[in-house]
Amino acid sequence: MGLNGRTKMKIGKLINEMHAGEAVDWLIENELKFAIVPRELTKDMRIAFHKSMEYHENCNEAKGYPDDQWDAMIEEYEAEK
Repeated sequence: MGLNGRTKMKIGKLINEMHAGEAVDWLIENELKFAIVPRELTKDMRIAFHKSMEYHENCNEAKGYPDDQWDAMIEEYEAEK
């Protein structure tokens, strides 16, 4: 299955197209490439986005817009778990 970081993949589709064991192996092998986050942003994810935008506007960004904002939201969501 040729997937990369930009491919949208629904977990159900992944499992339906692969044997369940293969799907689990794929998820484990690729866990650092993908983040499962809610479709609806949490309050903390929104705050992280805006804080990251402030860094961007003050030229204190790490990777640049929009990557820093994306990373900030994912990191915040993963910290909430």
